[in-house]
Amino acid sequence: MIIIKIDTEDNIYNIDLEYDSDILTSLKNIDNNTLELIYEWNYENNIIQCYGSLESDYNIKNKHTLPYYGLSNIIDEKSEECNIYGNIYICNKKSTKNFNDSDYGTLYFNINEYNNENMDNTDDNKIEIFKNDMIKNDLFKNKYISNCNTELLDYDNNNYLKI
Repeated sequence: MIIIKIDTEDNIYNIDLEYDSDILTSLKNIDNNTLELIYEWNYENNIIQCYGSLESDYNIKNKHTLPYYGLSNIIDEKSEECNIYGNIYICNKKSTKNFNDSDYGTLYFNINEYNNENMDNTDDNKIEIFKNDMIKNDLFKNKYISNCNTELLDYDNNNYLKI
């Protein structure tokens, strides 16, 4: 089974992993660190998994920034802000499917491109357009503006896990 390894210097390698009964057992055969499943991404009908170590005792912090929107059962940090120590391993949850560096590059580009498109259409810009449109509407102005609090609620950007 082909998976990728990202070392502490942000180099990405394809490695051929001998798959045992599960991926974590197989990874422990090639890495002595305390590895655990940190994040998952649902991408093109596949579940892409990220394994690594959150313990900093003996390892160097990994420089790699993971893609946005990773889901985790063990930490609350956003995947793009998480500190992982030692090597990072990324694979397809389906043990029969390889996941190589070009697959990861596609995933990384598509997720980050989606995020950049969302950042271009910032919430502040949308709010200003909405306010201007509503102020032009005299019915709205007469009925609601005098009683309107100008502070708007924040958007809920949390990723909720489906259990």
